[in-house]
Amino acid sequence: MLYRVYSAHYRDIPRVTLGYPESWPEELCTVCNLNGNKRTPRHLAFSADSTRLCVSTPTHLITASPLTGVQLGKYRLGSGDPHGTGAAVFEMPLALGCRGVFSNSITSGLLLRISNGLSLKEIQLLLLPTFADESPSIHTQAVMCAAFDREVNTLCVGCGDGRIQLWRLLRYRWELKRGGFPHSHLSAMICIAAASGLLASIFQRQLKIGPCNNALKHGDVTKETLTLTPRWLEGACNIGLTFAASSVASWVCAVSFQDNTANNHIIHVFTSGDQKGKKIFSSNSSSYPVYALSSDASVLTIICDGVLLRLSTVTYGLLGKHTLSRINSTKLDCFPVISPDGHLFAVCDGDIVHIKDLMQPPLGRPDKISNLKATGVIMTDKCYVMKGGEEQWLALVHNNGTSEDTV
Repeated sequence: MLYRVYSAHYRDIPRVTLGYPESWPEELCTVCNLNGNKRTPRHLAFSADSTRLCVSTPTHLITASPLTGVQLGKYRLGSGDPHGTGAAVFEMPLALGCRGVFSNSITSGLLLRISNGLSLKEIQLLLLPTFADESPSIHTQAVMCAAFDREVNTLCVGCGDGRIQLWRLLRYRWELKRGGFPHSHLSAMICIAAASGLLASIFQRQLKIGPCNNALKHGDVTKETLTLTPRWLEGACNIGLTFAASSVASWVCAVSFQDNTANNHIIHVFTSGDQKGKKIFSSNSSSYPVYALSSDASVLTIICDGVLLRLSTVTYGLLGKHTLSRINSTKLDCFPVISPDGHLFAVCDGDIVHIKDLMQPPLGRPDKISNLKATGVIMTDKCYVMKGGEEQWLALVHNNGTSEDTV
């Protein structure tokens, strides 16, 4: 860490010529003492600014620093029973979110748990009835999926009858939006995601994307939502979904699935500018791809079979590729995650969460930088993209003087 911070500012420093590692270790830090074992399932979630990691098990909620691995808060679950039966509640959450010092989780029984490491608040949410003359109940419809948005101020719940219901965080209190989304799909929901006032949901035949706010005025998401019906969706299995939006008018949705007729993994990307979608990734590997969209929806990061790929959601082109050593992707935990800024990757191994650095600069300054001749340069907040002729991109040059492989 000292080298990364200061080597770019001080060039004439002593150099270690013998006995140092040729590359930075993949593992940045670990989070230990999670009170579990190799059979204990976990959810992992980064905060929106990537400065905190939340770990959830059926028995504990834990927040930790992804840079040091130090626990920032820990709370044991199962100490209370919202139904008054006297039994402890141990249930894996459907969704997990991290907001500052708070971690939020929701179970299939709509038990919302909010913890700051020092205290735990449990709230039993109720589904609205399907018809006006019914009473609210948690038993009328099965909860199929749920998701928090990136800021963890909106909770979306998908039901077995295709309905979507929303809860909003208003001044530290979660409130149900009673006008929202009574019948959004024709059958049971599979996945749901929210970002920047938009909502993406999917079932076996349709992908729908629409606003969270405007749809509430009409009470029917079908009047406000874009409905996509790709041919491959009906025969897809193991469907996953991630969604990001920089504004209500600019969004990206990535859908992963397996074809029933083949043992392959495919990722399709749909954007506000290309609603037909495009297959951006395909693999016959036995490991399922782990993927995440950047917060501005411009880059899709994919990890599969020990290889990390960065793909542009604008041009669908490859932005970068490198191998991650010592990561056995065939033995990853069920819920590995990539941080929103695309720098960190967290994976469970038994009772330890390993946090790995995905943005490793090479030691020293590559000699090839002096030979780069650019006809144009694009400057971003993190690097320079150099162009060496028409449609020929040469390299990404970072502020510390290092460059990535030719793109």
